[in-house]
Amino acid sequence: MEKKQFCSKARSVVIEGVLRRSRIFSSLSLEEIQKLVPCTQLVFLEKDQILFREKQPVLGFYIMICGSIMVYRLTSEGKEQPIHIFYPPESFAEACLVSDGYPANAKAVISSQVLLITKTDFLNLIRNRPEIALRIIGSMSNHLRKLVDKLDSLSVKDAETRFIQWIHKHFHDDHLSSAIVPLLLPKKIIAAELGITSETLSRILAKLTNEQLIRNETKRIIVLSKEKLLKKLDEL
Repeated sequence: MEKKQFCSKARSVVIEGVLRRSRIFSSLSLEEIQKLVPCTQLVFLEKDQILFREKQPVLGFYIMICGSIMVYRLTSEGKEQPIHIFYPPESFAEACLVSDGYPANAKAVISSQVLLITKTDFLNLIRNRPEIALRIIGSMSNHLRKLVDKLDSLSVKDAETRFIQWIHKHFHDDHLSSAIVPLLLPKKIIAAELGITSETLSRILAKLTNEQLIRNETKRIIVLSKEKLLKKLDEL
């Protein structure tokens, strides 16, 4: 019994932390956060495990805890076309709260954990705290901006430019002259996210390696000179 109570308490502490870090719930008091905990579910996903499918009834929306989730559509040939990849502490599928089914599919790119905020309970919370609805709108606006930026990038920028910008986005410390970019996702997923083929990505990696701008390793990319790599953007 004591072990069960400890596990339940530990679970609540984890969920409270996730909710407090989320921009949507950051304005809630500790008491309100604690009241919301029973309205959530921890979901564990193995690599490639489906979280939800297109047109599946909406259970709620999700907050990333660890790993990465790819939202995607299937082409007429049955191929996966990524729409966006989400990382902690992002939330996603908020817009589905006012629809009957999910508009796309979602699956774990790597082993992941998410927190499900159940639809019915969350809508009841909004009725009592309408300002939270504004945060939901803000979150959806942020998702829309990212999609518009992606469409703009796909339409006006070449593949090499998009990849260098992707590397730049994953720099962890702009003060250092070099950088290590971990490859947490398979290269085929990175390629799809950039709107290019795996073969094109391989050619770009080889080209940047030959130019001694990066060193391409299995699980990471080592940027040998951030200054030279970013300068190349002006030349493209």
